[in-house]
Parts: sequence; C-alpha cells; structure tokens
Amino acid sequence: MSRTKTVFITGATSGIGLHTAIQLAQKGFRVLFTGRDIQKIEAVRRQLENITPAGHVGYPAELTSMREASQVADAVRQDAKHLDVLISNAGGVYQKRVVTEEGLEATFALNHLAPFVLIRRCIPLLEAAAPARIVVVSSHSHYSARVDWSDLQCEKKYQPLLQYANTKLMNIWFSKVLDERFAGKGIRSNALHPGVVRTGIGYKNTNLLGRAGWWLFTRIKGIEPEAGATTSVFLATEPQGIEVGGKYFSNCREKQPSPAALDGVQAEKLWEISEHLENKVFQ
Repeated sequence: MSRTKTVFITGATSGIGLHTAIQLAQKGFRVLFTGRDIQKIEAVRRQLENITPAGHVGYPAELTSMREASQVADAVRQDAKHLDVLISNAGGVYQKRVVTEEGLEATFALNHLAPFVLIRRCIPLLEAAAPARIVVVSSHSHYSARVDWSDLQCEKKYQPLLQYANTKLMNIWFSKVLDERFAGKGIRSNALHPGVVRTGIGYKNTNLLGRAGWWLFTRIKGIEPEAGATTSVFLATEPQGIEVGGKYFSNCREKQPSPAALDGVQAEKLWEISEHLENKVFQ
C-alpha cells in the first residue's frame, strides 16, 4: 500500500501558493502550508479537505522573522514523518527599507534568509522521504540583480526593485548549493520563474503609485495565479524535478539563468554569510 505524499508550501493562502496547494491536493498530496492570517489559513485548510481529506495543516507565521521560520519547521517536524516536496513560495518586496526586530532588512529576510533557516531545518523530513524535492520560487527579475556584498542589508542605499532582484538571484544560488549538498542523500533542488502573475505581491508594502503600476503591468503582461502555479507543480510531481537538480526552470522547461546565477563561488559565499546571520539571530 502506497503512502500519501506530503508537501510543505510557504505562503499558500493566496496567489501562486494557494493554487499550487489546490493543484497538489487534487493530485492526492497532503498539504502543509503557511500563511499570515489565521482565518485565511482555516479557510484554505477546509478548501483543501473538500478536495481530498488528507489531514492538511496550516501554520500561522510571519516569515520575515527567523524565529518564526524556525518555529514553523519545529511544528512541521511534529506533524509529519516525512516530506516528499518542500516548496519555498512565500516572498515579497517592501517599497521602503524596513528593519525587522531581528535587525534584518525585510525583503532580504522574507525572500532569502527565512527559506534558508526553514528549509535546512526540514532536511531530515526530506531525507526520510527520499527521493524528495525542494522547489524554490525565484523570478526572471534575477537577471537584473547587482548584489553588493558590502551592503546586503541596504544600509547605504535601498532600491526596492533592485533588492527584490537581488534576493531572487539569492534564491537560485541557495537552490544550487542545496542540490550540491544533498543530492547524494536523495534530495534534488530546483528554482523557477512562475511568470508575471496577477497576484497581490505588488499591492503589499507599497504606495498608491506602486500599486497602480503593478496593476497596469500585470493586466498587460500577466497571467492568472492558476497558470503561475504550473511550473511549481511540474517540478513537484514530474520526473524531471527529481532527475535533475541545481537548475532554473520557466514554463516547465529548463532555462539558462543569468551568468551570475551560475557562479558557484558567490553561491557558497551567500551560504556562509547566511549561516553567520542565522547564528547571530539565535545566539
């Protein structure tokens, strides 16, 4: 008798994450997921149970906090014996520089360091399900990244779209090193661009002009969230998502990322800095 497959998705109460959860529930997965709003979490949980009763669980979490990311990982380890798939989907951008209670720039904290903390704490659950998969939602924005190693927290200058692009490049670096370190234990990791998706990401933490610009841009070039979930679901379920690792995908196909994204030295440097920042938070 085959066991039920389990997926853990961050940021699954709206947008791409919600439709990823729905589509995987339709494929028979038990879905564990995070969100910020308890009422939305419960509504999504009930929706998933109506699709396939599998004991889906939602966790409230503010993933700009490394402590909350760690607490969520602890809760997942209590609720699941294994994870077949972990999808790092939650992300965002702040119009103005915001510093979290842990002293981190918020876009960097949410898009990179929280996944770094959370995923590494879930590795034992992925090992228990091997072959297992990590899917990291990045963006084509990474092509315009210009990471300044002397100013990762943007203390000198904060440009929201540039910082978003930088963290999306970091997503690819992180996925690459994850695959290098854990492929031998049966865990493959890949990153992806979901497309320009009509989600609420451009309406959060921004001003009226920014919201209007996002609305216009996505109405002209955007796709619906259901379509935006396609590549995440592909990497979570299709053979290619376990046969290759350390790659970047778009439209369910492998795509060449930026030259910087292929730089293994910088990828390792980011890992080392991230470990240092994590230790600093938890010391």
